[in-house]
Amino acid sequence: MKSVVKIRLEVTEAQAAILDSQSKIANWLYNKLLETANDLRQQYRAAPDQEGRDQIGLILYTERGLRNLIPGLKREHPFLKVVYSSVLKNAALRLSKAIRDYQDGKHGRRANQVNWPTFRAWKRSWFSLQYDEPHKGYRLAGRTLTLVLGQDVTGKQLTIELQLAEALPHWVNSDHIRQCRIVKEGHRYSVVFTVQRVLPNGKPLRPDNIVALDPNHKNCAYAVGSDGKATEIHNPYFLKILDKRIDQLKSKRTGYGENRPSSSSTRSPIDSITITMRSASGTMSHTAAVSPERCAAP
Repeated sequence: MKSVVKIRLEVTEAQAAILDSQSKIANWLYNKLLETANDLRQQYRAAPDQEGRDQIGLILYTERGLRNLIPGLKREHPFLKVVYSSVLKNAALRLSKAIRDYQDGKHGRRANQVNWPTFRAWKRSWFSLQYDEPHKGYRLAGRTLTLVLGQDVTGKQLTIELQLAEALPHWVNSDHIRQCRIVKEGHRYSVVFTVQRVLPNGKPLRPDNIVALDPNHKNCAYAVGSDGKATEIHNPYFLKILDKRIDQLKSKRTGYGENRPSSSSTRSPIDSITITMRSASGTMSHTAAVSPERCAAP
């Protein structure tokens, strides 16, 4: 099972400056690749033949086309080398995914809902640093997280050690971690670990033993099992009482509007009873799904 664990980092001013500089460079690369993508998009539209469009499309519309431009950009802009390769790679992959989402969104239910990616302003949105390979580019020992950065002008490998504000939960160990991402919200830095683990005592699914619920107006639902047996599930007895109470309150209401605040302090009696009724119905549906025999008609 995959899950994420987010833990605050205790960062000094010097460490914050390093993380910000790494984020700024990744953000710069994203915008640089987007500038290239915009040029390629114009060339694609102006290409005289299909062969030319195919060549451009291999760079612009494939998953790794823009990522493959990074080595050339490193030679042209050596400052990119101070950022770890995985972080730069994911900046390019993020842009490629946004472009493919735009292409996919031109048709179907998401038509005209996804726009072509735009340039990012680092001050408005901190660019996260993503290490997407297990135990590559980062190391966790207790509450000390070591991140591998890039190389300086002499070729020396750069690293930074950060302290977690708290230990990992008891159900997570370092072997479970598959990805590491550094994020910043306001003035707070955090690390987000993607965790993959096997749940203890997991019960295998039994596709040969399935119950389908068919809700209707006369009762809560009919449960039809894969064995062909049908079971009627009655409505909870208290729903009729709540219906009558709602009718009584509605007959006495004055100036009741649809746009009333929904907070508990301003909630009307009708709202309270309706919420209670919905909650009861939801509990009943859950019980029917887990233990149909408890709801079956006698």
